[in-house]
Amino acid sequence: MLKKLRKFLQFEAIQPLVYLVNKPAGFSSFTIVDIFKKILDDKVGHAGTLDPLASGELLLLTGHTTKLTNTFITKPKQYQAIFVIGLHSDSYDLETPITLFEQYSTLNINTKIISKILTILKTPKPIKVSGYSAIKQAGTPLYLSKKSVYKEMTILNYKIISAQILNKDGVIKKILKLTSKIENNKILYFKISKEFDIKPRSQQIKLFENLLLKMNQNINILKNSTNVKDLFVIKTNLKVTKGTYVRSIAQELEKHLNIPTITLSIKRINSYK
Repeated sequence: MLKKLRKFLQFEAIQPLVYLVNKPAGFSSFTIVDIFKKILDDKVGHAGTLDPLASGELLLLTGHTTKLTNTFITKPKQYQAIFVIGLHSDSYDLETPITLFEQYSTLNINTKIISKILTILKTPKPIKVSGYSAIKQAGTPLYLSKKSVYKEMTILNYKIISAQILNKDGVIKKILKLTSKIENNKILYFKISKEFDIKPRSQQIKLFENLLLKMNQNINILKNSTNVKDLFVIKTNLKVTKGTYVRSIAQELEKHLNIPTITLSIKRINSYK
């Protein structure tokens, strides 16, 4: 059954009963767990959730290895993140409507300034976590209460891969690309469900539909804006301590720059070493 699943999802066994899955954008972490649970007919857990819009390494522990979850959760994580400076949303990503900030010039933004801020974040400090995150407070995920909390997070290391100034059409193209991935992954989910006779989760279907709705809303917001200044887009590799929320880093960039900032995409590239 697992061999057949590899036709649909990328994953590998890194040790007996422990699997490293490349979670596609749009899937919830719980849906990936649910798929493996139904196929293996055994206990399955994950070592560190990924937001629905995020992709990349999701570590699954099955059977008796679920007892080792804390061992893996405490390890640092690495992410590839794209930030857009000049846009704001309440969730600091594309899951809520974006607003535009026009009173700034990209001439005032450069990699040296960004690097300085990321270096500041290498000092442990409590950082605000958005009320749209999955982190639990008193057993309840923040996205259900919309309350924010503070958590200690630290950037252990970082690298700025690229930086470019894009007009609104350039940013729209990036969002359209992400939208296309989510649309394809929605189809993929139904294919997996049919192939393995798994009843599709209504929550996952609603999640796909909601994400696609938000993507299209944000695309229209950009298209219909006539006064969008050029936007500064930066791609980074980040190695962070456990429990770090990458969207919170966007929030910190916004605070230090005094310019709205969101994450356009997040990909986990190392989750267990």
